[in-house]
Amino acid sequence: MSYPYPNYPDPDFVPVNPDPTYATVEEADAFLETRPASDWALWDAITDDDEKLAYLYAATAAIDSLPLRGRRFEPVWLISGKQIDINGDGIIQILEFPRFIDGVIVYWDMGVGPLNRTGFPIVPPDIKTATILEALADVIFDSDVDNVDRQNMKNQGVTNYSIAGAYSESLGKSFYEKYHIHSMKARQILARYVERRPKAV
Repeated sequence: MSYPYPNYPDPDFVPVNPDPTYATVEEADAFLETRPASDWALWDAITDDDEKLAYLYAATAAIDSLPLRGRRFEPVWLISGKQIDINGDGIIQILEFPRFIDGVIVYWDMGVGPLNRTGFPIVPPDIKTATILEALADVIFDSDVDNVDRQNMKNQGVTNYSIAGAYSESLGKSFYEKYHIHSMKARQILARYVERRPKAV
């Protein structure tokens, strides 16, 4: 089999194939221990690491669904249905970060990486932070029955409702709500990475 890059490493070399999440459970635990006790308590109450990981997966998927600026560092290149290490750098990129924005890599790590190379692109630390904050926001969101009911109505196309003429509420979706980003702090972090204007055709 020939690969698009001539310097593709030895076929016996197994590249780093990360989990489909920008942050690990350990990273989330360490970060959220610094948050207010009420927030940390909700996260800490989840005793199953697989459940925490599911929230981190969902947060990552929500971030990757945004109309992100720029392009991936390693383009999608599938062989037998699997993403391969197209540029032979020892890393398989299955998510949207790292990426080029305005012609430059957003974040580099100058330490030693795969294949003992230095100077390799990594996920920006603030994307990890946004992922953790969004995972926490999802936990908080899911713990509030009213939030879940509102989201279900929005998903069914309800735009407003009233109760006995005494209470009414509009349920329009904001830009970030369309992409299921619940954390305001995550939205602030993500703003610099998101294309909010329509692209010229």
